[in-house]
Order: sequence, then C-alpha cells, then structure tokens
Amino acid sequence: MSPRSGPARRRSRSSTSRRSTTRPPSCGWRCGVPRPPTSCQTRSSCAPRGGSEPGLGERTPGRAGGAPGGALSRAEGRRSRAESPWSRGGAPGVKVAIHQPHYLPWLGYLAKWAAADCLIFLDTVQFEKNGWQNRNRIKTKDGPQWLTVPVHRARATTIRDVLIDAGQPWPRRHAQAVRLAYARSAYVDEYGARLAELVASPWTTLTPLAIATATFLAEAFGVRTPTRLASELGPTRDDPTLRLVDLTRAVGGDTYLAGRDTAAYARLEAFREAGMTVRRQAYTHPVYAQLHGEFVPFLSALDLLLMCGPAGLEILRGGDAYVACV
Repeated sequence: MSPRSGPARRRSRSSTSRRSTTRPPSCGWRCGVPRPPTSCQTRSSCAPRGGSEPGLGERTPGRAGGAPGGALSRAEGRRSRAESPWSRGGAPGVKVAIHQPHYLPWLGYLAKWAAADCLIFLDTVQFEKNGWQNRNRIKTKDGPQWLTVPVHRARATTIRDVLIDAGQPWPRRHAQAVRLAYARSAYVDEYGARLAELVASPWTTLTPLAIATATFLAEAFGVRTPTRLASELGPTRDDPTLRLVDLTRAVGGDTYLAGRDTAAYARLEAFREAGMTVRRQAYTHPVYAQLHGEFVPFLSALDLLLMCGPAGLEILRGGDAYVACV
C-alpha cells in the first residue's frame, strides 16, 4: 500500500471534541494484537514511502566540484542511545545514512537514522513538489490526512532555500488536526503539546523546520545518532552517486546505508572504488494498535509516538534489516 498521490480534501471539523474518559491501550501488544517473537507484527513486502531516494535524479543548482571536509570522529559517530545493529554485528567503521529533510518523517526514515552512526541531512538538492519534504500524513476518523507546510519556491530551488508561506495559519491547523485525530491516544497530551509549540515558532525557511520536526520524533523515541548538514560539509561532485560517496567520506564513513531506490539505481562500483561498502535497507512495516479502524501503514512516525510513546522505538526498529550490496 502506498500513500495517496494527491492532497486530501479539506474537511471541516468542529473546534471542540469530547474526550473519552477511557483511554485505549498505548501499544498494540495490549490491544488484542498477539506479540510475536520479535518486537512487532509485520506486513511483508511493504515498500518504502513514495518520493525519490536522496541524491538520485536530482539537480544541485550552483554546486561546484571538489573534496569535502569536516570528518566526524568515530567516537562521536557511535554516540547513540539506540544501539546500531551493525555495531552488534561487529562491523568496523562508521555507518552513514543520507536523507533529504522530511517534515514529520515516517518509520523507515527513523529506523535508518537509528541504525546509522551519522545521519546527513541532504539539503543541497532540489526541492520536490508534492514530495515529503514539506508534508506528511496522520490518521483521522475519515482516513489519512495530509499536514502540508505551505511554501514559496522558484524553479530549481534547493531545499535549503525554500521559504515558508508565513501568511497562512498552518501551525494552528496542524496542531488542531493532531489534537482532534489523537484525542484518545495515550501520549497526545505530552507530545502533541510539544509539537504544537515547536511548529508555532517563527520559521522562515523549510529546512530548519523539517529537521526540527524529524529531530523531535527521533529524540522522543530515544534516537541520539548525531547529524550533519550536507551544505556544511564542503563542496561535492555533481554526479548523484559521487555526491553520496563524497558526503560519506566527509564524515569518516566507510559504510553507506542506502534506501531501496538508491541501491537500485546508484553506480555501486563508485562506492567499491572508494573503499566503501553499501547496505540496502529492507524495511518491513510493523503493525501496531492505531485509532480509527483498520491499520494504515506509511504514516508519519508521529502516529506511533502518540500511540506508544518512547516504547515505539522497539516497534519501529523491529522491521528494519539491511542487505549487503557492495
């Protein structure tokens, strides 16, 4: 199942909602969903979310060639509350994930973040209209609903240069939509209030907002993997694959954690020639207790956080696996 390609129709909602005095269980394990041997139930063959993988098929306006710098120390690269599965396997070196900044990203995004020793936010590529950089979905009684940050953009605008349309009351709308949709969830009072305060800050550009919402989710789940901005790591080559090689090298990495599309279309020999290995994420979407009927996958990770709280880390990582490509 994949997310809907078009924005959901605007729905009128009452400004008040009677909250049930009985909260539902906060996690699927306590809601009639049998607990399997691993941390979650899974659906097989669940593909990653829509949108292109970082660095592939994207133009980078105004980027010059050259060697990047600013390596991340190995000690810093391993500093994470959520232990990397590769460190458990004894693999040497620093594992690097590279991803565009996404607004309130999905579970697979955070799972890769937790598996890496360093996450690089790829803010130097072109903004994608109707992608995931400025919007994501939550679950309501009427089905999935888009939360979209309105932006101003010109043709061939890099993500870091995209301006937010401050003339629209999107922070209030997003906070209200979350409050209404998750009024009966176990963690809406704690995390819903924090999110409302976060988005209400005076944001002017998209990248800091998207990174802030992603970091909000990661920290709530206990992911402490350090992050870097691609724009602060020095120039990279324009070729999409070589850009990823340069960024991985810039932070001292020798293993690149790739998404499905990157592993399928990148020139893997470029990583091999650079002395790097590539591991492709093979994410199986977990199933957990949700509000509003039948389970819907590929929502924002906010859905899991409001239902299960910090315990959701074990659930979101339960479906994470990596396959050697190089």
